[in-house]
Amino acid sequence: MPEIAEVETVRNTLKKRILHKKIVDFKVFYTPILLDDENYFKENLIGKEFIDIKRIGKWLLFETETHYLLSHLRMEGKYYLKQEDDIIEKHEHVEFVFEDGSDMRYHDTRKFGRMKIVLKEHLYEFEGIKKQGLEPIDERLSKEYLKEKFQKRNLPMKTLLLDQTIISGLGNIYADEVLFDARISPFKKGCDITLEKCERIKKSAKKIIELAIKDGGTTIRSYTSSLGVTGRFQTHLMVHQKEGEFCTICGTKIEKVFVGGRSTYYCRKCQDTFEISLEQYYLDLLGFQKMPEFLTKYLSVPCLLRLKKVGYFCGMDYASKHIYSFKEYISRYDHSLSVALLTYKLTGSKKEAIAGLFHDVATPSFSHVIDYMNGDYITQENTEEYTEKILKNDSELQKLLELDHIKLEEIINFKAFPVVDNKRPKLCVDRLDGIITSAIGWTKNMTQKEISEIINHLAIYENEEKEEELGFTSMAVAKKVVSINKEIDKLCHSTEDNYMMNLLATITKRAIEKGLLTYEELYTYHEIECFEILNNAEDKELQNLLKTFRTIRNVPATSYPEIKRRKINPLVKGKRMMIEKNA
Repeated sequence: MPEIAEVETVRNTLKKRILHKKIVDFKVFYTPILLDDENYFKENLIGKEFIDIKRIGKWLLFETETHYLLSHLRMEGKYYLKQEDDIIEKHEHVEFVFEDGSDMRYHDTRKFGRMKIVLKEHLYEFEGIKKQGLEPIDERLSKEYLKEKFQKRNLPMKTLLLDQTIISGLGNIYADEVLFDARISPFKKGCDITLEKCERIKKSAKKIIELAIKDGGTTIRSYTSSLGVTGRFQTHLMVHQKEGEFCTICGTKIEKVFVGGRSTYYCRKCQDTFEISLEQYYLDLLGFQKMPEFLTKYLSVPCLLRLKKVGYFCGMDYASKHIYSFKEYISRYDHSLSVALLTYKLTGSKKEAIAGLFHDVATPSFSHVIDYMNGDYITQENTEEYTEKILKNDSELQKLLELDHIKLEEIINFKAFPVVDNKRPKLCVDRLDGIITSAIGWTKNMTQKEISEIINHLAIYENEEKEEELGFTSMAVAKKVVSINKEIDKLCHSTEDNYMMNLLATITKRAIEKGLLTYEELYTYHEIECFEILNNAEDKELQNLLKTFRTIRNVPATSYPEIKRRKINPLVKGKRMMIEKNA
């Protein structure tokens, strides 16, 4: 089906070939294509010439002095430029004959295309034009516009992107590509799309359509131009018609599903599948009606935004499905935001909340894989030395901190706030959220009801060292958290996890040795950028390692050095549990 890029290519091509040619005859061989009487077309076309060709969405507008001939190509419509004495071929339904003996023919194997004649002043009275939404390349298309259109719609995003009253010109191909580029699930409901996701959709739609127009559209089996123009955008397609092929970003197989009756291609790992945004989930869970205003301005700081594409599970979201089966993709940004909100809920301190928000900015791509590279199996704190450097290099963050009268050093030294972070086996917000996050996505042994119960039984106590520490008001809840943490620790010490962490460490180390990445770039690139570099590497051994990482079914039995034990021994009503066996 021709979409906005293909229709724009037809428009640009025809403008060079048929403008200012007098129309001497108009012939119709299949009248249902015309939305007006055939004689009305003849009266307003014969003796006239097209002075311009415009486009609104997927509608072509052939302009005369007084009227527009509107043409929608639908599924298979094409225009051929021939000579009048050439034989009329099958499926050529309309012929425009020009004074110089040339003609333009409308060809449509499915006969779905439509044409209409309207006076210029009545153009926007025609339903097909009047209801058109903004185009992807329209400067008026904003995140606020999209949010307004989506917020009351309980339909999947794939369906909404095909709604021409919202975004005009997107069809099945580009809707798939836009959602992939924006990392949004085709199943996600419009009413659950955040303003930030609207911004991603806006940017992705503009980028993809501009590139597609530049490349002359997409030439695939379902639509091929007839004007000597071969679209090249199909060479850029990431998911559409790629069923069974490996995602070039993460290596997961592209899946084909049906959404709203339309074939849809997507990557299960790269495109988030949360039923509601994690941001909204956290706000609802902690009883916030909206994001605290003082936090909002910090959410677009560059060093924090990078964490949206750094996964919580150390790059294993992209590993073999036979080894890992995470429920959801959860990013370090999600974790950081949760830490900030919970800290603010418990302490009421804006400073501590902001420190919590930025406590993970020095997380490299693949997170603790770098500890395996460096042999830091026990403390796993190799990355934290970069915190100061990253925060000092973010000028936007420093400006915001100045406005809030907060010293940068206080955010760098986030460990000065023991509610945010402290040493094991004590409990802190960072550690508790790590347990909850792992239980949601990895071990899958914690329900939403249990999460709410945990949050409702939290308190801050003074511990044996006379410092503040997070604890529980209920022994039963404390025991539940300790038990779940034990299951997570067991997985972290499993042969499978150690093998895969070491394998990705080997891959990353080889990429650095081959000059594909630098050690420092692990702290500036996000994981998708890193995998793009790895995937495009011409090193055969590296590609073999990547293939193993993505497809391995059974890991070999291997011994590994002792790694970090994730013990906790929390306070309950101000007193230590002292359950060393389970701690």
